[in-house]
Amino acid sequence: MNKNLKLLKLGLYYITITVLVVYIFILFLPLPWGLGVGLDASWNYGISRAAADKLIFGRDIIFTYGPFGYLVQGAALEENFFAIAWFRIGAHLACLGVTVAKLWQLKTNLQKLALVISVLFTYLINFTTDYRIIFTFLILLSWDNILNNKSIRWWSLGLGAIAGFCLLTKFTVGIATVGALILLLLGNLYNSLRSQSNVELSILALVDAIIASTSVAFLFLHPAPILSLHKLLICAALAGVFGATTWLIKRRQNQKELSPKETTYTSKFKNWTRQLFGWQGFYWVYSLSLFITVLASKPSLLAFITTSLEVSSGYSSAMSAIKSPWEVRCALVGVVVVLALLRVLARENSLGFSLSLAFLLWLTFKHGFVRQDGHVLIFIFSLPLIVSLIIAKARSMRLAKFSYLVHAYAVAMIMVYCFIPNPFGQPLKLNHIFKVLNPKPAAFMSKASLLLNLNQVHERTTAASLKNLAAVKLPDNVIPLLQDKQIDIVPVEISIVAANNLNWKPRPIFQSYVAFKTSLDKANLNSLVAQPRDYLLYQFLTIDGRHPFFDEPATFFHIMCNYQLSPAVPGFVKDAPPTLAQLMILEPRQSNICPTSLPEEALTIPWEATQVLATNDDSIVRAAIKIKYSLFGKIYKTLFRSPPVSMTVTYEDGSALGYRIIPENADNGIVISHLPRDANEFLPFFQALDSVNGQLTGKVKSVSFSNQNSLLYSSKIELNFTSYNLLS
Repeated sequence: MNKNLKLLKLGLYYITITVLVVYIFILFLPLPWGLGVGLDASWNYGISRAAADKLIFGRDIIFTYGPFGYLVQGAALEENFFAIAWFRIGAHLACLGVTVAKLWQLKTNLQKLALVISVLFTYLINFTTDYRIIFTFLILLSWDNILNNKSIRWWSLGLGAIAGFCLLTKFTVGIATVGALILLLLGNLYNSLRSQSNVELSILALVDAIIASTSVAFLFLHPAPILSLHKLLICAALAGVFGATTWLIKRRQNQKELSPKETTYTSKFKNWTRQLFGWQGFYWVYSLSLFITVLASKPSLLAFITTSLEVSSGYSSAMSAIKSPWEVRCALVGVVVVLALLRVLARENSLGFSLSLAFLLWLTFKHGFVRQDGHVLIFIFSLPLIVSLIIAKARSMRLAKFSYLVHAYAVAMIMVYCFIPNPFGQPLKLNHIFKVLNPKPAAFMSKASLLLNLNQVHERTTAASLKNLAAVKLPDNVIPLLQDKQIDIVPVEISIVAANNLNWKPRPIFQSYVAFKTSLDKANLNSLVAQPRDYLLYQFLTIDGRHPFFDEPATFFHIMCNYQLSPAVPGFVKDAPPTLAQLMILEPRQSNICPTSLPEEALTIPWEATQVLATNDDSIVRAAIKIKYSLFGKIYKTLFRSPPVSMTVTYEDGSALGYRIIPENADNGIVISHLPRDANEFLPFFQALDSVNGQLTGKVKSVSFSNQNSLLYSSKIELNFTSYNLLS
């Protein structure tokens, strides 16, 4: 009787889990979204279009997304809709599957409840597929059998391959997965060295992960993976020949009967060379040949990683937004306490996993608070999951008890954002997120039916895309001018390409505001110099209080000197929809109107000091602004963020405006002598460049610079002024 009752309870438990998983799977089913307009929707389209056009990421396109970025965050095109749909559904299913498998490993109901609540919160806040992958990978790393001596190398190869693929989706996902895996295996290696057991196995597992991630990333970076596969097969063939040859040599030596002297020598020889014989020889030769191939091949995996790193590191200063310090302090309390828990967990023989969690804790905190707006929810809703995995790994009751308290603190922070209006001054309203758990039956069944009829989803998405793109449809008299011509969009509205079926030749940094560093700005400049576009579609706008001239300084100066308003559309495009109000069409000039420069004037000024500009009526002045970080500033920026730097501009008419500048790209030389205040002032400025009697508008009288934390910067700012006499 008791046995039957126990089986009944067990059956009900599994049925409940199954129903709950199916319910959550359907309720939060991630379906592709179509094309839209605006900054975010444009880069969603841009990464999908770049992949469809088989552009090289790291060369033709430089962004924080790779050739498979469209799978996690791209807009659905005709050619990639089903790939996106199945990938996102697969990632969703994998997250639920890995979570359920982890629940089976947990021993107490409290551990299971903490994990379920934490995962559910990530769904309630509607985390996108990129973070869903990171969380799935993190839960997977918490499995107990990964570091088992019998299976560690297989896990290393498999997880390394997954991490290598993740690197080609989004750089953050790649760094998170590769970094967490490497730290886990490094911790395992440290434990092996300390106990003097299985050291060789731990080293090989670490190298396995590196080889697998590198091979997969190298293979799929190329738009034609078969070409990269040929190179990998050559590496394997060379390694195979070496391994087979050394195995035969070793076998023959073992068959010989040697003299005592020879035996001693052979024994020493074996000690030095046994790692190079047989399959181990294959292993190390393949590793070396793979390393050489990756460095020498085009497209370059190294270039993809370094350029993505440039964008990511520049984000910490160029895109920073500062809000309530109390919000940061509350988050830091969570960070410090979790780090304390991880220190204790590391002492309980979970060093590697503790390092992985600490790394993910830092990534989510930095990503959440660099741009302190809705992004903070990335950290707030990730924290309970990180703590729940500490609870799952805790061996001592003391650590478990403190972890539950910290988990309660993390959940309480979420409740603050859900039920307190405008928490910490943030314009966020999340009290609606719990309503999704109780949908109307008709809506739930409709969503379930969509899973069985993706063609219907495809049709709806296509229709929605066409409706959205009507907002950036060009007038009929303009489209023939651009048809079959190479065009580019400056600064952000890439959706114009999709709406008007244009021949898009993007700059590597295809949205101007992302050119955070001098190297990124120069990449765009070099692209326009090497392949001048037939037309540029230009709007005088930017983000975050910058001036449009400051987004990509060297590139804009090149555009100003080498492009003119098209004679066919000498002003703003007429009859354009409101989204494209004040759109201008630029075409190449016959010659550069500012080819020579006068001698430079270099000087150094302190912060807040006013610098008067002396500008002739027929010249343009650029200023290469070098703002250096202090040692503390470099560390602070790397670990967290750097607050905005502002330039206050006083115009000749006495009015003053403040503009944000980007320290990492201002050294390329921003146009500083004339800064039109809006598009209506920019148009006559650009027209005057081609007029003998034209008056350049927006003339600047003086400038000064300020920052929000003087400890982060050098006390002096270096300025190099260069004047250009306009040929017109």
